[in-house]
Amino acid sequence: MGAADLAFSFRGAYAPAVSRAYLSRKLTRPLVTKDGGTLRTVLDARAYMLGLSKGRERSARWQRAAQLLLAKADVGAVSRQLELALLYDGKLDVRVMA
Repeated sequence: MGAADLAFSFRGAYAPAVSRAYLSRKLTRPLVTKDGGTLRTVLDARAYMLGLSKGRERSARWQRAAQLLLAKADVGAVSRQLELALLYDGKLDVRVMA
């Protein structure tokens, strides 16, 4: 069984499972993406994740971000994982992250 077999699709998987209060929580810092967005809240991150291509969605870094979000993990942990995933994908605009 390969990694692709273990991966789950998080499209809609965590939408009803996460409270509005959690979704409204601010990330530790805004994450500016090279594709024109800024992730400021867990809700922003969820929306961004729902728009990922299947290939990106299946990567271990995004799977971990989805798991943390589903588990309603500490926002600091979610923020760090999102930042790493964006960085590894070359989508984090580091010019504005100073």
